[in-house]
Amino acid sequence: MSAGTILLAEDDPNDVILFQRALERASWSAGSVNVVRDGEEAISQHGLLVQNFVAYATKFCTGSDRTG
Repeated sequence: MSAGTILLAEDDPNDVILFQRALERASWSAGSVNVVRDGEEAISQHGLLVQNFVAYATKFCTGSDRTG
């Protein structure tokens, strides 16, 4: 299975390695894994992407749009 880029917010380098190994074992071929240290860094580097994902996830999980 393959996918695009994964944005991983993780501050522990060991957990990053664990995540990458899990992807390999699952035969998941990500285009790349972009690692940031925390949510603030994720938003500052990928703000619009993260905001759009949160809006989509909220709508998907709750069945409603809570953006306004």
